[in-house]
Amino acid sequence: MEADFDPDVFGLWPKAPVYDGLCGDRWERLADVAGQVVLDTKAQGAGSALDELQDMLNVMTKELKQQLQQFQVLRRAAEATLSRRSARSTARQFRRTRRRAWRRCR
Repeated sequence: MEADFDPDVFGLWPKAPVYDGLCGDRWERLADVAGQVVLDTKAQGAGSALDELQDMLNVMTKELKQQLQQFQVLRRAAEATLSRRSARSTARQFRRTRRRAWRRCR
């Protein structure tokens, strides 16, 4: 497989650019700090298969929990909507029954 990018682009530049008054000594200090925080992930070695499976299971469990919480929110919203509709329907039915009863009594 051929690389579509040049990995050397992501390294530290040997010559620091000079602009906005930021040059010389300060760039050298920044380069030292940057050199300390750049990680070489290949040097760490691959994790064990068990660790990878546990990480995958943890991620999947977290996603499933989030989906379940979303479904619970949707269910509560649907129940509230149905409850409001049911209350309105019951009130309408009560008014109709009352009108019919009132008409019969006259």
